[in-house]
Amino acid sequence: MPRDAFDQWIATARDQGDALDEAAFHRLAEPSRADRPRTFRDVTPDLFTAIANPGAHPALTAPPVKQGP
Repeated sequence: MPRDAFDQWIATARDQGDALDEAAFHRLAEPSRADRPRTFRDVTPDLFTAIANPGAHPALTAPPVKQGP
C-alpha cells in the first residue's frame, strides 16, 4: 500500500467509528460470527494492559459470564 493511501486510511479511521472503551470491549468479547473488520477512533488509556492483566486495573470490570439455558 502506498504511504499516502495508508495515511488516508489512518485519517479516516481516526475520524470515524466508535471509541474502544470498556463497554465496547465487552461487546467485542461476545461470541460472534462473520463480524466485519472495524477500526476505533480512540482507545481508553491502559485498556490493553487491563485486558491482559485482569484484576490489575480497577476501572475495567470482567465481562459478564453468560449461563447456559
